[in-house]
Amino acid sequence: MILSDLLNALLRRWYVVLVGVAGTALLCFLVAARMAPTYESTATATLVPGESTIAQRGNPLMYLDGLILARDVLVRSLGSDDVREPILAEFPGADFAADADPTTSGPMILVQSTAPTPELAGAVLTRVLDELPVRLEVLQDEVESPDADRISVLRLAGPAAPETVNTAIIRAIAAVAGAGVVATLLVTGLVDGVIGGRRQRRSSRGRDRAGPKAKAEAPHAPVHPLEPPERPETAAREAPESQRENSSPHRSGPENRNDLQPARNAPEV
Repeated sequence: MILSDLLNALLRRWYVVLVGVAGTALLCFLVAARMAPTYESTATATLVPGESTIAQRGNPLMYLDGLILARDVLVRSLGSDDVREPILAEFPGADFAADADPTTSGPMILVQSTAPTPELAGAVLTRVLDELPVRLEVLQDEVESPDADRISVLRLAGPAAPETVNTAIIRAIAAVAGAGVVATLLVTGLVDGVIGGRRQRRSSRGRDRAGPKAKAEAPHAPVHPLEPPERPETAAREAPESQRENSSPHRSGPENRNDLQPARNAPEV
């Protein structure tokens, strides 16, 4: 019932809906025009074990499984404020994230950078990749790791060419469009309620004014359904006949007296 009432109100106040849709579209256009797109660049690196953990003439890539814990420690250290804030201070408006690569089960590190310009996104990514071996050496120095057991960082892919990302713009446009639709529905319902209330008040006032007049008028004589009302011509014709009948006894009186006079004047026998 509420949905049908809302649809009827939208149809009745279509001009309000039209204004709301036009205003929402205009706001979405302004948001899309004013917001600048962001650029994203990615790179991948991995940890390589030390010489002491590799068999003689062995392949280091075959011993990557034991470096997952070391990767998690390095990622956590790179995400700390002591490391992030100095890097972001060099590139205002940029951001980066380093985490484990979810597409592999080895000690892979996925680094992503975002910036308002493609050049800035590439510069931030290169800076973070250069910071990876530095942080790894600092951590190994803190635990006093032997040189033969020290882990190194190997770049696998990247930095990739920055790509345009419109996620923020799409989210902003969706938020503005949703707010515009809700506001249009509310305003349409409000306008429909105000106009409908005014019409009801006017109709009630008209009924109140017409009520006393209808009561003051005299009621008409009831007319039997089987007997049609008497026409004026018929009533006029019947009126002289009744008057004649009423006047006939007065005229018959003198005639009777004249008839009796000869009898009185007749000679007695």
